[in-house]
Amino acid sequence: MMKPYESYKETNIPWVSEIPSHWEFERIGSLFLERKSKVSDKEYAPLSVTKKGIVPQLATAAKSDDGDNRKQVIAGDFVINSRSDRKGSSGISPLTGSVSLINIVLEPRLHNNSQFMHYLLKSDSFIEEYYRNGRGIVADLWTTRFSEMKTIMLPVPPREEQDQIVRFLDWKVSKINKLIKAKKKQIELLNEQKQAIINKAVTKGLDDTVPMKDSGVEWIGEIPEGWEVNRLKRYCKVNASISHLTGKYQDDDMLVFLPMENISIGGIIDCSEKRAFKTVKSGYSSFAKNDVVVAKITPCFENGKGACLDSLETEIGYGTTELITLRSFNNMLPKFLYYITQISLFRIMGADVMTGSAGQKRVPSDYI
Repeated sequence: MMKPYESYKETNIPWVSEIPSHWEFERIGSLFLERKSKVSDKEYAPLSVTKKGIVPQLATAAKSDDGDNRKQVIAGDFVINSRSDRKGSSGISPLTGSVSLINIVLEPRLHNNSQFMHYLLKSDSFIEEYYRNGRGIVADLWTTRFSEMKTIMLPVPPREEQDQIVRFLDWKVSKINKLIKAKKKQIELLNEQKQAIINKAVTKGLDDTVPMKDSGVEWIGEIPEGWEVNRLKRYCKVNASISHLTGKYQDDDMLVFLPMENISIGGIIDCSEKRAFKTVKSGYSSFAKNDVVVAKITPCFENGKGACLDSLETEIGYGTTELITLRSFNNMLPKFLYYITQISLFRIMGADVMTGSAGQKRVPSDYI
């Protein structure tokens, strides 16, 4: 357990009410310069600014046609996405490269421990303070510029103490990561067991004693005698319209918004993100309560990303365009439809018909 310091001093700063007496407070503008150099992604490899830090550009990232108009990043710079809908996407970059113009690139101007600054600027308290200093029309279009963030005050301990704090956090984080790795292995084994149960229940039923018949479909094999085999499109509508429901909503009504990261493997969805109706009613995929959504882009589709929206907090919602929406009919239960999309061979066959360039392949909607 960390020992408390002998004395503290008040800061009059809401997000950090007090700090050890011997620490200093510095403005971001005193600690960093804004790096504004424009470069091409042909000379500087494209990077993605994610909640896990700065990484080589993700296969799922939206690609810009203007690859010659990007911001330069030098290893050791701190990069943060200025848009509040990407809250928490930031970090000290271990790589030299380029990022889209929506990001702010900060060049360290003093000899602080870069990893200390990474931990500090990734803290929840700073993230909230950063976006509090921004501006915008509505929450999901809120932006913070360098001119607005440079006056934010940061607590800065002596360099020797920064190094000590980083060593402590690295040690703690390493221990936690080892526990996470062990849990992930356990989860993988449980997922394999879960997948086997889903495959059997959806294609064979629950009663092992019922008579079976040949389905006529190689990948399914035998099915219970009373079952039928039909095209899935006879039981669900692909990308069905929600126009009959939108008339109930005003422009400023807040609706559930589902980016891909809010849909977990295993059908768990995070409905906490909301956006104003006027900002999402065009340019995004749409869905209604009890629809099933399936990720169509690699590798999300192969990993089984999708969900049954029976717990949707609003009657309709919007999300990433990388979703296929399925609406059940003809006595097909939405949850059963979801489990069909989770069958291993459903995903394997879908992967076989994907189209597009490497890293950007998608399952066509007519696959269903």
